[in-house]
Amino acid sequence: MRALTLMLIVSSIARAQDTTAAKAPVVPDPVDSVLQRAEQMVGEGHAVAGRALVDSVLAATPQGTPKYAEVLFTKASLAPTAFETERDYQRVTVEYPSSPRADDALLRLAQLELARGSKDEAKQHLMRLDRDRPATDTPPRTNLSIAHAWFELGEAEHACAALSAAHSATPSSQIELIHQLDYAAQPCAGLAAPAPAPAPTPVVASVPAPAPAPVVAKPTPAPVSTASGKYTVQVAAYDTRGAAEELAAKLKDRGFDVRVWGTAAPFRVRIGHYPTRGAADVVAKQMSGFVTEAEH
Repeated sequence: MRALTLMLIVSSIARAQDTTAAKAPVVPDPVDSVLQRAEQMVGEGHAVAGRALVDSVLAATPQGTPKYAEVLFTKASLAPTAFETERDYQRVTVEYPSSPRADDALLRLAQLELARGSKDEAKQHLMRLDRDRPATDTPPRTNLSIAHAWFELGEAEHACAALSAAHSATPSSQIELIHQLDYAAQPCAGLAAPAPAPAPTPVVASVPAPAPAPVVAKPTPAPVSTASGKYTVQVAAYDTRGAAEELAAKLKDRGFDVRVWGTAAPFRVRIGHYPTRGAADVVAKQMSGFVTEAEH
């Protein structure tokens, strides 16, 4: 079955190349067509066959390419379990941060955390999304979904900023979308303006009281990394070793047991060796990375 599927994909690519050579118009990407077909199969109840088709495309797509990120995102969206969905979305955000799908994956991860009631984790994903791709550079419909997530977190200021950016980037011809944005922005009309700063009180000379001793919060200790640990946390992947080494140096200065793994792109930045997946997951949540088996 897998061999037949791969033959069909190769045949489709070949036919598309022949058509491109014969005609000037650009033909649709055959891989995109196969992914759309897989999504349709899952939607029609043929989930096993649809997912197998995506797995076949993923196996035939070179890692480290933009197309691999696209296929991996589709695999995550069709995964049968929340664990697999989250794992593959995290891979997209960490291994392919420059892919347009990385933003979509961060939003999906935030939505997953909201669904399970983990608001702090959802906020971390949204903050990273805001850092990596400002609202002004995000498609309007994506900004609408981001705004819904921020509203659910009670962060009206962030939500209204996303809606404002979406409204500015939406053509007047897209009436339906404009109506959706206007409806979602109703809470923004009542958003209180920042209160003016209070007038300074007169300074009265007096003997200053001794300052109280600062209270130092004890940080939550991270799980200990051991050389024999089976699991590790991957936090980034780069096309060049220099970029990976630069991030690794910064993490090392912060006290992390960090290394760069790989002899060819992508060069992966990984933290620690942990005896259990649960121990590694603590660090993964702190670093917005994902847990994987350590290299040997």
